Amino acid sequence: MNRLHALLPVAMLGLAGCADFKDLIALQRGLMAEFPRTAININVTNDHLSVLFQDSTTANLPETQRAAFARRVAEFVRDHYAGYNDIAAVSVGFSKSKWLGPITSTETEMPYSFSRAELGPALAPAVAPAKR
Repeated sequence: MNRLHALLPVAMLGLAGCADFKDLIALQRGLMAEFPRTAININVTNDHLSVLFQDSTTANLPETQRAAFARRVAEFVRDHYAGYNDIAAVSVGFSKSKWLGPITSTETEMPYSFSRAELGPALAPAVAPAKR
């Protein structure tokens, strides 16, 4: 019985991790629907969320248009990520890959970062869609 009590906190931590993972998957799906240009990677490190667009044509836009695009992405995260209140900042970046035979070279830049104070509170609480 003592073993069962000892495993309870571990099980609860695992369930919390699953909920966070589901929130990230929902965010990634939402981003892909809203910005269907390319593959999108999402990473959370401590209290920082990063969104990386792989080989996106957006990376070739003029600076002012890229900055506006990055802001739209960060605002989408603000309004659609259930864990938004747990992060301090959202960064948006782009990666470009080049292939030379079996060798791949990837250049990644994360030039846009928005603090939660800059983005403000979420417009509406993120809610998972109802299952049918």
